[in-house]
Amino acid sequence: FGWKVKGTVDQPVVDGSASFHRATVTSPFLRTPLTNFAGNVNVISNRLFINSMESRVGRKGKLSMKGTLPLQNSEPSASDKIELKCEVLDIRAKNVLSGQVDSQLQVTGSILRPDVSGMIRLSHGEAYLPHDKGNGAVATRLASNKSSYLLAGFGQTTTSQDVSRFLGALSTSPDKTERTLENGSFKPNIDARLNDLKLTLGPELRIVYPLILNFAVSGDLELNGMVHLKYIRPKGILTFENGEVNLVATQVRLKSDHLNVAKFEPDLGLDPVLDLVLVGSEWQFKIMSRASMWQDNLVVTSTRSVDQDVLSPSEAAKVFESQLAESLLEGDGQLAFKKLATATLETLMPRIEGKGEFGQARWRMVYAPQIPSLLSVDPTVDPLKSLANNISFATEVEVQLGKRVQASVVRQMKDSEMAMQWSLIYQLTSRLRVIFQSTPSNRLLFEYSATSQD
Repeated sequence: FGWKVKGTVDQPVVDGSASFHRATVTSPFLRTPLTNFAGNVNVISNRLFINSMESRVGRKGKLSMKGTLPLQNSEPSASDKIELKCEVLDIRAKNVLSGQVDSQLQVTGSILRPDVSGMIRLSHGEAYLPHDKGNGAVATRLASNKSSYLLAGFGQTTTSQDVSRFLGALSTSPDKTERTLENGSFKPNIDARLNDLKLTLGPELRIVYPLILNFAVSGDLELNGMVHLKYIRPKGILTFENGEVNLVATQVRLKSDHLNVAKFEPDLGLDPVLDLVLVGSEWQFKIMSRASMWQDNLVVTSTRSVDQDVLSPSEAAKVFESQLAESLLEGDGQLAFKKLATATLETLMPRIEGKGEFGQARWRMVYAPQIPSLLSVDPTVDPLKSLANNISFATEVEVQLGKRVQASVVRQMKDSEMAMQWSLIYQLTSRLRVIFQSTPSNRLLFEYSATSQD
């Protein structure tokens, strides 16, 4: 290869060429390196020509690129376009994405101001929500809102603070970046823009906040705008298929018979409208609002109450404080490290999930481990053997027949004993349905919704 640069710094003129043959390229973001990397690249008077560039990635992965693009838009041409295609690219970006990427992109414009369109699919892996780097900015912002009573109840543990950071991270970027943008001093080296870029999530993609949250997500988003968190304009709907949130004292999961979604609108940016319902053994949480204002629109009800009374934020905070104390403290007020260990182990244990369709019927099954309190383990016995003997597996089976009938059976550990609960839902109309439940006692409920479920 060889290169020539002449002219001024502001207006350089670049010429050169490069050839690759059977090269290997490693990257910290790829599980396996690029192999058999071959291609020819030429730059003639600031115009990039990629005759061909191909590579293998692992056993199934492929990467290819070809096309022409100028350095700047000073001499545009109708044929200027670079096509980038990747198949089964196994990404391993730590704390960002671990999964498979397939894409077919078109890059137009220029190298310094590219317009990116096409399709990207993320699947078969996990996307990690960003962590607050210990500065507590998001948690502070949340705690200053009107529902600080509820957050104060959550804030007794580091775990609960992480949940607040997760929900805040759905719609906020770092303060420092926001201030820089507002002051008008944000000047990227490459002004990349998105133009009708389709982002597809799934199948088998989960959104994860380690040890706290794990959701299966699918859906399509159309992305436009400048490549920056504040200027991206997404449009589309993401569906949360299943998952759970672990708050140590309270574990809740997505309500399976509710369509849990996040709706993105261009004017709202990365602040979607959430419609989520999470249920636990005692409580139900309902959020219908923009992600940035979830805490002001959180509705907490007791699943044990037939009347479905709504708790005020202060009442909910007192309940959670009581549950946290009961879960985390021994009788003498000392931290219950064994209880904490139980919750952590249960979160780390593998889960087996399956789903399918047969005609008009759909089914889903979850087979997950449950560990009783380690306080009940005999200290005179080998702890590993004792733990192995006390692990049980909870099973959840859900069957839906058409649009009207849905049945579920859950077998799980309660008070150190395995218990079974079932429910049957029949949709009478688009707004009215009847529910048969076995817990807390056999009961029949009629539920009316102000909006249609169709």
